[in-house]
Amino acid sequence: MAKSPRKPKAHRRLVLNFLGFEAMDPRRQLERMTGNGEKFARVWNCRYERTDLEDEPENHLSVAHFDTTGPNWRTHTRFVQFGWDDVLAEYEGQPYPAGFFANFPKYLSFYFDGSVWRYLRAHWRYGLLTIYPLVAMIAFAIVSWFVLGYVVSATIGPSWVATAIATIIAVMVLNKWPGDKLHLNLWVSTWGFTRDLANGSNPRIEQRFDDFAGRLTQEIETSKADEIIVCGHSFGTVWAAQALARALRRQPDLLAARKVVFLALGSSLPKTNLVPGAEAMRQATRDVMAHDGLIWDETQTHIDILGFHRTEPHIGLGIEAPQAETHVHHVRYSRAMEKRRYRKMRRSFYRTHRQYVLYQDVRCHFDYFLKCFGPIPTTELARDEEAIARIDENGALHANKLEEMN
Repeated sequence: MAKSPRKPKAHRRLVLNFLGFEAMDPRRQLERMTGNGEKFARVWNCRYERTDLEDEPENHLSVAHFDTTGPNWRTHTRFVQFGWDDVLAEYEGQPYPAGFFANFPKYLSFYFDGSVWRYLRAHWRYGLLTIYPLVAMIAFAIVSWFVLGYVVSATIGPSWVATAIATIIAVMVLNKWPGDKLHLNLWVSTWGFTRDLANGSNPRIEQRFDDFAGRLTQEIETSKADEIIVCGHSFGTVWAAQALARALRRQPDLLAARKVVFLALGSSLPKTNLVPGAEAMRQATRDVMAHDGLIWDETQTHIDILGFHRTEPHIGLGIEAPQAETHVHHVRYSRAMEKRRYRKMRRSFYRTHRQYVLYQDVRCHFDYFLKCFGPIPTTELARDEEAIARIDENGALHANKLEEMN
């Protein structure tokens, strides 16, 4: 009687995931991931299934398990989604104009401490985006002054006091409409959040960093995974770096004898690390990059104006180069997305910035889902962009790679 083929050994992966400035709780983030993952499975000709999802609201996270299978391979992923949507609501969720008055002075502080100049030097497009809210409001003020000055003169006679009052009111109205359509208030709220990050002035954020560090330590200590991914998208890179750095301070040998990848997608770390007074933020990034056993895998794209394209991840840290093994990938979505979907994405710079953690339409080495759920170790994908060639059209993994994994 012929023996049945040996069932392939599962590649086990632990993903500790921190998403960006997006008002979405951990469960909704994982549900979105499930839908995107099904599309990933069609591209790579594999089966993708979420086996469970458990919420831990008291710990501000949700945990899910995923099984991904191909013709001759299996991957099991424990996915821990950390959430800070409640913290974000302090900034983005405040009603207008209360939120504006709370965050606008913090936004202006980036001009006073020289941060804006640092952004312009690091990446001119990001620097221009930084000054965009102020330029828009100045434009509103100039137009309102001349228009309302004419109206005031025609009705009650020349009066700069009346014109000034009318202009202020008009600017506040314009900041709401069309300001919301132009993302002015959302952008100002992100600067309010960034200032509190840089200064360490929000106790809730500091406590959440410590809470996440504790859970991250627990997950890594108890994990039997073949590799561990600490992943951050956008502002999530700041949360991920802070959590991992604080965990390492508590337990310096936490990463010993483990394969660990710090996956940075559209990183916002330069946004905090370039602020002159943000020494604690810079030190956290230094602490993570000081581990020579860690792989830092960063993805950037030229069309993402909310990211720092072609900027080294250690910018602003005052070090020549990180001790961690560092790989920065400059990618083109136009080669990985269906043309119609790509054009739709380009209409919104927020949608473009979010694409790092969404599915791609064709096979590519920077596929987020491949790195989290695919058969090739994330460590290898970071080092070798051509490694995806080992997965054939039918979704099977080449024999030489199977031997390595089994």
